[in-house]
Amino acid sequence: MEPIINKADEHQAIGTIHRLGQTKPTFVHNFIIRDSIEENITNLFSGDMFNRWDDILLSQLIRVFERN
Repeated sequence: MEPIINKADEHQAIGTIHRLGQTKPTFVHNFIIRDSIEENITNLFSGDMFNRWDDILLSQLIRVFERN
């Protein structure tokens, strides 16, 4: 399991679940393991500062993979 970084991919996945004519409510849950690389990536991309991969500095990417 890995986090979805590209918002377009996330919207496409949600759209696949919530189709036209769907009568029951649909829910999307994101499970993030505490103290993991996935948590670091999610925290990095959850801010408004980072909307694209181009905005990430090498030093920030290195911090994502460092252990806390």
